Amino acid sequence: MPQKSLVPSAETSVSATLRRRYPALLFLLCALTLLPGCSRSFWRQHADRETYRVLAEKMTNEEWWIPRTNLEPDPRSRFYDPYDPDKPPLPPDDPAAFEYMEWVHGMLGYQGWHEFGQTMTVENPQWLENFGVSPEAAACGYEIGYSFEDQFSPPVPVIENMTMGDAIELTYINSRDFQFQLEQLYLTALELTFQRFRYDVQFLGIGGNKPTSDVGYVALGDGDTSLAWDNRIGISKLLPSGGQWAIELANNTLWLFSGDNKSDTASALSFNLVQPLLLGGGRKVALESLTQSERDALYAMRDFARFRKTFFVDIVSGAGGYLQLIGLRQGIFNQETNIRQLEVQIRRLRAVSAERPSNPGEPLEQLPDGIEFPDSVADRIRYDETTKNLFWLETMSEEDRDILLSLSDDPAYQLVIRDLFQRTNGEVTPLDVAQLETELAEAKSTLARNLATYQNRLDTYKIQMGIPTDSVVSIDESLLTQFQLIDPRLTSLQDELEDYLNQWGLIDEEDPPVEDLLLGIRQLLVVQELIRADGVETVLADFNRLEAVWDRRMETMTEEIDRERLTRDVARDRRIFESLVVDLNATANQLQQYLKKLDSGEGTQEYRSQLYEDVNERREKLLTIVQGLSVVQIDIRVELIELAPFDLSMEDAVRLGMQERLDLKNERAFVMDARRRLEVAANRLEAVLDVVVEGDVATRSLFEGNDNPFDFRGRNSSLRAGLAFTAPVVQIQERNFYRASLIEYQRARRAYMQFEDTVKFEIRSDWRDLAANRTAFGLTRQAVRSAAIQYDQAVDATTAPAQAGQSRSSDIGLNLLNSLNAILRAQDSLIGSWVSYETSRLQVNRDMGTMFIDEAGVWDDSVYQERKAARPSFIAPPDNSIPIDIQAPAPVDFDESIELGDELSEKIERLSKHPGLFDNLPPLSPPVEDVSMETKKNAPLEIPAEGNEAGPNFPADNPTGRTRISERPQE
Repeated sequence: MPQKSLVPSAETSVSATLRRRYPALLFLLCALTLLPGCSRSFWRQHADRETYRVLAEKMTNEEWWIPRTNLEPDPRSRFYDPYDPDKPPLPPDDPAAFEYMEWVHGMLGYQGWHEFGQTMTVENPQWLENFGVSPEAAACGYEIGYSFEDQFSPPVPVIENMTMGDAIELTYINSRDFQFQLEQLYLTALELTFQRFRYDVQFLGIGGNKPTSDVGYVALGDGDTSLAWDNRIGISKLLPSGGQWAIELANNTLWLFSGDNKSDTASALSFNLVQPLLLGGGRKVALESLTQSERDALYAMRDFARFRKTFFVDIVSGAGGYLQLIGLRQGIFNQETNIRQLEVQIRRLRAVSAERPSNPGEPLEQLPDGIEFPDSVADRIRYDETTKNLFWLETMSEEDRDILLSLSDDPAYQLVIRDLFQRTNGEVTPLDVAQLETELAEAKSTLARNLATYQNRLDTYKIQMGIPTDSVVSIDESLLTQFQLIDPRLTSLQDELEDYLNQWGLIDEEDPPVEDLLLGIRQLLVVQELIRADGVETVLADFNRLEAVWDRRMETMTEEIDRERLTRDVARDRRIFESLVVDLNATANQLQQYLKKLDSGEGTQEYRSQLYEDVNERREKLLTIVQGLSVVQIDIRVELIELAPFDLSMEDAVRLGMQERLDLKNERAFVMDARRRLEVAANRLEAVLDVVVEGDVATRSLFEGNDNPFDFRGRNSSLRAGLAFTAPVVQIQERNFYRASLIEYQRARRAYMQFEDTVKFEIRSDWRDLAANRTAFGLTRQAVRSAAIQYDQAVDATTAPAQAGQSRSSDIGLNLLNSLNAILRAQDSLIGSWVSYETSRLQVNRDMGTMFIDEAGVWDDSVYQERKAARPSFIAPPDNSIPIDIQAPAPVDFDESIELGDELSEKIERLSKHPGLFDNLPPLSPPVEDVSMETKKNAPLEIPAEGNEAGPNFPADNPTGRTRISERPQE
């Protein structure tokens, strides 16, 4: 038998070496692979996948459906970050603070901070592209570097006519608060992913040890050297019952580089199982953290869904919301209109004051004894013994004054003469004019303050939207169109008549030339036609719009007395309107008669002087007609402003709130959370009693010639099982925790009761506010109507001339002030009550929990959906289907030989754009005093039949007893 060689062959030696070292090399390869760990982007994307999956799982009900859960902002957002989210460049820093990054406490700082670059701004550099600013232009606003003093101001966005939809979209894109709440939702779901992970199989060994690999080189003084490599890896799993099992593999490999270069390896496979029976045992306790996290994620989802509702309400009607800005803007419009009216009335009063009575007088108890007036003044001064007044019959010159003053030194006489001189020369500002001028100054001061307040609120709204406060933003005012109670064309007509007065006043009233009279009358006829085209037809269009919404307006009124009031008011407006049309036709006919008489040669000086006064009276009549049309238009348009309906009773609203409020559902669940925590706290009072099973199986130990790390041997294994008990002796902290949990549970019960009561109170309060604002809006309608009539009467009083020997009443100015202030208050109350009503409507739907917000962030209410889709136009073009009988005057033949001027020619050309507009109108109904409402049939706009107020028997085809404004057949 051949003797076996003690020296292995090369093939045997290599294979044996590989067999011994292969497992070790495998361990080394795995360790080197895991050495750097996974990348930043891997873990970010891993977290996103799991978190978004959790959020998707929680959207199990449409009540808390959320269209967007992605944390990444809209690329159009101001805070969108276009750079690598895991390795973003450095943002701009404070220069002084940045020095400590380069050199800190005498030591050189980290020099690789700029590895990923540096940005010029913390904002999204492309966000201004949405507003027409190129990235290059935006970049020019900054200087690269840290020198703040040398930076230029960046461009700012310009947003003109921002609609409510624009504001909502901008806020959703740029709102920091919205992004923060979305991140809070994400973080809550992220926490849940960890709680779920705790119940997965994990690479954790016994005692929670993570996989480790240690390599150590040892060199001794005697020349012996060795390399030791220790590895440990395990897996474990937490059980729903509170137990945990773990398996762990440990390996030690040693290389000796002295002597015969031996290598040895030893491994041990251990396992462990612990199941608590008392403290920490059972699903009730073990699953509490996961249960709470699952519920927290649901709570967060509901909270965010409710936040979207609150967010929409804040954008639209919050303390500084869009509707509040609209209300402030309308208040400014009202104030500006009030100032314009004040200025007009001041001019009118001054003009009236200049038209002094022919015999101005001043009270004087008696003439001084022995006074005799010289012949130079005797025919112009007279003392009335009956009225005790001294009269001067024309303008008093300084020479006349001095003559009269020299006649007596009596103080009373001297004072009267000086007063007469001042009155006849217009040196005294009338009291009514002074009152209006004082009010005008205060109104302008108030307007300046209101403008500042509006700009401050607008800046606050910009912050809410997330855009810079220096952005140039203007609010779309289409919402305010419905509050434009007087058409600008009617206001322009008043200006036309004021301008006409200025031109007419240049004519010599004592001996007016025929050519001037002809031109003036023709100009007034043009204004009359403009009143018909821009005034009458505009009011007719308003009547038509009221007709279209009449049934709906009637349905919105809950009280019969309100319906009767509206029907009566509209009938009165119709009668006034017809009367104004009659006056307009009569004025036109009278002006045409003047033209015929002038053309026929009736041109005596006396006739022309009288004609001058008559034409001026016709101008005043046209001005009165325009004012009357304005009053009618105010009455009609104020009824065209509608409130969005809300038909729920208070009880139904509260019942819906109890069912739909998401935060109330969360609050109810909080009580259960407290109840479960009570059980967990009680479990902490238990003793520790655990079932423990553990064991291990190993290979041969080191230095026993083992070269296979997986050569496990049964004789090197063990199994241990038993119970671990710890007596609950010192439990003071646990006792306190349990007692606190009892108190917390009772507090949770009371908190839910209070929250439920608060929700009921909020809904009841919102409902009351809504009802009060609806009532206030109806009363404000009446206030606007009354204020318009009051102002119309006050303006009429200003044109009443003073009688001889009497001064005009100083109450005229006070009446104008009161009427103007009444209009201002009524208009402010109108927009204020409308905004308050809509705010209450938003709040009550929000607090009931019935407000559904769509993907665009807009409430699915029809009012806001229509506004999101398009801008409605309140002022429609005139409707040719005119439901009221009007007769046009005879056409005016303009003599081209008369020079009309460019401005007048433009007006005539403007009329020519309405060919046949007046020729095709039906004839005018009888004068208003002869109009019988019962003769008008089939009217689309219902008004009460005269004589039917007491409720007589109505015909079967008209059970309501109302007649209507109808369109007669054209003649």
